[in-house]
Formats: sequence, C-alpha cells, structure tokens
Amino acid sequence: MVRSTIGRVAVVLCALAFSLAWSGGASAQATRTWVSGVGDDANPCSRTAPCKTFAGAISKTAASGTINVLDPGGYGSVTITKSITIEADGDFAGITHSGTTGIIVNALPTDVITLRGITLDGFGTGLNSIRFIAGGTLLLEHVDINTTGGNGILFEPSSASTLSLHDVSISRTGLVSTTAGGVSVAPTGTGSAALDFDDVRIIDARFGVSIAGPATGVIRDSTVSSTGEDGIVVNGATIASDILLDNVAVSDCATNGVAAIGANAVIRINNSTISGSGQGVLTSANGRVLSFGDNRIAGNVVNGAPTQVTPLQ
Repeated sequence: MVRSTIGRVAVVLCALAFSLAWSGGASAQATRTWVSGVGDDANPCSRTAPCKTFAGAISKTAASGTINVLDPGGYGSVTITKSITIEADGDFAGITHSGTTGIIVNALPTDVITLRGITLDGFGTGLNSIRFIAGGTLLLEHVDINTTGGNGILFEPSSASTLSLHDVSISRTGLVSTTAGGVSVAPTGTGSAALDFDDVRIIDARFGVSIAGPATGVIRDSTVSSTGEDGIVVNGATIASDILLDNVAVSDCATNGVAAIGANAVIRINNSTISGSGQGVLTSANGRVLSFGDNRIAGNVVNGAPTQVTPLQ
C-alpha cells in the first residue's frame, strides 16, 4: 500500500514538473514587449522591466507580436527574421548605424514586418538604413531615414513581396556608395516587388527611386527633389516593370527627372509635375512614359516628352 502511494506521488510530481517546464517555455516569448532607454536586455522586456535594445527585445517577442517604445532613446540595429511590429507612439526611437546596416529583414515569404515611428541615422558612413532580403510585406509608417552612406531602403526580395511606405522621409542618402540612393528596388532570383508609396519625401539623395523589375505599383502624393542623378528611374531591359506616378512632384534632379529605360519599362504619370532637372522626361531603349494628359513638364534644361498622351476619359 505504501509502495503504491509513493508511486502515485512520484507520477504526480513528474507531471507537475513537466507542466511547469512546458508553461515556462510557452511564456518565454510574449506577444507584446517593451524597450526603454534605461532598460536592460537581461530583463523579460515587460512593461515594468523593459529591455534596452530592439535586438534584445525581438528574441523575447513571439512571431506576429509587437515591440513598443516606452521613452525616447537609441535602440540599436536589429535583424528581423519573423513577423513583427516595432512601434514608437510619440516617442523618439532612434537607430544609429554608423558603418553598418540599421535594419535587416530576412524572414519567411508569408511574414509581415511593420516599422512605425522609427528614425534611422547612418551618420554619413552607415550602409543601407533598411535592407530587405526576404519576407512577405515590409510596411513603414512615420519613418525618418537620413545621412547614410548607402541606400535609405534597399528592397531586394527573393520572392513576391510588397513594400508599403506611408509618411516616410528620406534625406542625404548614397553619401558613400556611387550605386546607392533613396529607395532601390532590385528583386533577386524569382523575386518581384509590389509597391505602394504614399506621402514619401526624398531629398538630397544620389537618386530618388530606382526600380529594376519585376515591379508594379503606385507612387502617390510624394516628392523627389535635389538628387545628384535621376529622380525616378525604371530599368526594364529584360524584365517588365510598370509604375504609376499619381500627384508626384519631381524637381531639381541633376540628370533626369523621370526615366524609363528598356523595352519592358513603363511609367504612367498622372497629375504630376517634373521641373528643374537636366531632362524632365527621358525614354531610352524603347522605354515608355505614358501620360494621362494632365501633367506639368516644364522648366527643365530639356523637358523631353512622354511617348504617349492619353487624355482622361
């Protein structure tokens, strides 16, 4: 009888130990974590015991979870490998990345990464502020990118991916690299890009937006100005790209305001202004710029002209 009782107690204790171990593992990652300028990455990243860096918090945040910023601070570079939201609501959340890349995204094709309220500063020598290698969707809202040696955003997906920018400012990029600028879209392998830009402001970059397809999408209510080379260029030498510019202002670009290069490059312009540039509109190697007939192309050294004008019906 005693031996039987002892056996039952042992079974109960083992089950309890297993249950505690399982629950500890399950709670190791939270759906919402917090960072603070006075936090510590040894903390659990809770509201009352926040971490200090994004890199420290992301390992303790579950997939599809959110990292919140508690107070102003510099939160360091981070590599993202899963669906995540990093959000600063009203507080300054900076990433300084002198000599390195600020944010690297290398996630699964179904993952969604959202960055909201973040400021990235390369201090003149940083590599790309944001480099997207793989993932489903990269969404930026209320993000400032400045003073980086490479690209503000380098989007080079290896599968079908979406880049969505809303209220994004990019300035003084491409300071070191001669092939970098504001936003570079260059899918690799079988990758493709779907673009959705709204209220994007690019100023004082080596180039504004460079697209080497396959890519489709729209840039609306945005500005590109004071670039050392092209403002917006689509290169479709071998792969098709089709981009709509809707209410976009392109000005003071040293070479071309808008350029479509290659037989598979199509840029459609609607209610947009192109001025103050070396050449306003350039079409090369059978590239096409299609106008809806309500654009303003004036004040350039050479204005150039769309390859086709189709008035709105």
